[in-house]
Amino acid sequence: MLYSYEGTIQTGMGAATGKLKRQIPMIAQEFPEIVGCYCGTINIKLDNLHSLLHRRTL
Repeated sequence: MLYSYEGTIQTGMGAATGKLKRQIPMIAQEFPEIVGCYCGTINIKLDNLHSLLHRRTL
């Protein structure tokens, strides 16, 4: 099942990027295909969070 949501990209604090830089080498021992991945995330503020939460409970 595929859902589509609208939202706005938000600036983060960089905390996830720092954690990923430490975690990726450990994870890559089991999944070497992630070695070249960018260490970061995309932070999205969903426009209608209530609708998302309601849909997940159906």
